[in-house]
Amino acid sequence: MTRILVLNTGSSSVKWTVLAADKTALAGGSEPWAAEDSATRADQLKATLARAPAFDVAGHRIVHGGLRFRQAVFIDPGVREELAALSDLDPEHMHAALAGIDAVSAAFPTVPQVATFDTAFHATMPEAAAGYGLPFEWVERWGLRRFGFHGLSVAYAVERTNELLDCSPSRLIVCHLGSGCSVTAVEAGRSIDTTMGFSPLEGVMMATRSGTIDPGLMLYLQQHCQVSVEELRETLTKRSGLRGVSGISGDLREVLQSADGGSSRAQLAYGRFVISIRRALGSMMGALGGVDALVFTGGIGENSARVRRDATRALQFAGLELDEDANASADVDRDISVPGTRVRVLVLQAREDLAILTEVLCLRRTEHADGDGTDAGKRLPDQRVPHVAAAPDLPVASTPNVHRSSAPCPVRSPEQRSPAKKLIVFDLDGTLAASKAPLDAEMATLLDTLLKVVKVAVISGGGWPQFEAQLLSQLSHDERLRALSLLPTCGTQYRQYDGDWNLLYAENFSDQEREQVTQSLNAAITSSELGIETTWGEQIEDRGSQITFSALGQQAPIDEKEQWDPDFTKRKKLKAALEPRIPGFSVRLGGTTSVDVTKLGIDKGYGMRKLRDILGIGLQEMLFIGDALFPGGNDYPAKEAGVESIQVRDPNETKRVIEVLIACFGRAEVVVRPVADQG
Repeated sequence: MTRILVLNTGSSSVKWTVLAADKTALAGGSEPWAAEDSATRADQLKATLARAPAFDVAGHRIVHGGLRFRQAVFIDPGVREELAALSDLDPEHMHAALAGIDAVSAAFPTVPQVATFDTAFHATMPEAAAGYGLPFEWVERWGLRRFGFHGLSVAYAVERTNELLDCSPSRLIVCHLGSGCSVTAVEAGRSIDTTMGFSPLEGVMMATRSGTIDPGLMLYLQQHCQVSVEELRETLTKRSGLRGVSGISGDLREVLQSADGGSSRAQLAYGRFVISIRRALGSMMGALGGVDALVFTGGIGENSARVRRDATRALQFAGLELDEDANASADVDRDISVPGTRVRVLVLQAREDLAILTEVLCLRRTEHADGDGTDAGKRLPDQRVPHVAAAPDLPVASTPNVHRSSAPCPVRSPEQRSPAKKLIVFDLDGTLAASKAPLDAEMATLLDTLLKVVKVAVISGGGWPQFEAQLLSQLSHDERLRALSLLPTCGTQYRQYDGDWNLLYAENFSDQEREQVTQSLNAAITSSELGIETTWGEQIEDRGSQITFSALGQQAPIDEKEQWDPDFTKRKKLKAALEPRIPGFSVRLGGTTSVDVTKLGIDKGYGMRKLRDILGIGLQEMLFIGDALFPGGNDYPAKEAGVESIQVRDPNETKRVIEVLIACFGRAEVVVRPVADQG
């Protein structure tokens, strides 16, 4: 029986649990840190580990993964070094996490360890929500963005909500209230906005952290009050929030006791705490366009009926209405909303340990599927063809070579392999075919062969007529099409084959949205001075759920299109002019001359999640192949969603990748060209 030690070394306490793979808790404990110095904490961790029963692997909660870590990894010296390098982003939590890693290494040097990240769940936030209004060159140079935190807690809350409601709410708000507090907007299972940002200081007022503060106030304190950076850090982190306002404690229970006893400062602290939660709930409703379910979790969220009542009382207009008896109950994991109300309100026990367990087991399954015994440094690298487990006995030597100019060699060592893939997803224009052109005969044959051995999906900004002309007109019309899913306009439409191509859903612009985008696009085109002299056909195409600008027109010759903006400079200029005019929409670069506009959050990452929900295939079980996987490209959101991705230059390179995939699955014969013949 596999036993996993889950170690959560937080800013204020040490929590640990030993779990079996079936989620049974075998042992555990929680205690506050005895002191802040590293030596005392090391001794405390050593004593904690001595009390734990035997375990096979250790999983650690790491609060901040920065830009580097977006999924769980096995910890080796290199990973440990990279984590230490992130300490400047969040020293309070990272130093504690590193102490936990070092303690396990010292006591159990042969036991593999896994790092799981709170920030990873929020990697799906669209750029509009993840960014700050700072100079773009700062953002690119220093990686400035809103990372979001409490992701492991939110991920578990999403899964548990689906179980309790027997459905997946498309608009879910998770309110994690503990010593740290955050509120997250979850759309169709993914984070699209959250209150914590670059650090865990932003957002809701907390136990000892300030929450959001006007940056002008920080500048004033430094310039005119001679408050040092170190004093600011200490004050904002440890002497603010409930503790700072009340002057009593950061423990809500003590604050409420004093407030009920007549303390005006305690009453003020509670009032500010509640209103900060209300503000956060309102902003997340705005990000989602409403709310279908609200979850309270974390120590305060689970245990304070008073906070839940006061935080939602002013929001009854939005459909939030609590059942007094259910709210006051001590039952675990319950619905506390009035029966029949539109918005369900749940109280859930925070189980970050189970979220960590899930990630550890997923990584362990990869290890066993690969059949190697090496844990250290095992990761899920970007832009490599993944391990496909359809032919586990296929010798590495039989895997064909691939042109290496833009995609690293797909033949990977065991420690580089990722989970078995069940779905291969392709972009269309520039990946499977030249812009607006039909598949050539070789590509059609390769796709027909691939459909024999694995499920395939094609997603594109193009509309359904483009799919029919470019793709379906070239493929064989037989039962293989049942393995093919088609997602026009970035997944806002979905079609599956059942003797005919049935439309499962379509999510189109309203007339008002269509008019707003079209007018703004025309204005941005004029102001950008793109220098377009000749066009072939209409430049602006309404695709229902997407409006696309093709600079040279919809019927422009391919050679003209390829020469017009090869380095994306002109379209980036247009994108920069258009985005401020339509803040509620996404603007992406696509094809060779195109700019695509969709509703905010509607992109190829959205399409990946639609595939996950409809086909029941996890994001880590997919592989995406596209030609625009750079930041700002219209394929990049698929990668941001957590789908392993391969960048290709053109359809010829895609062909070589498909040949590798067919050979790796080992169920069909295909003629593979030698490298020398690939031009």
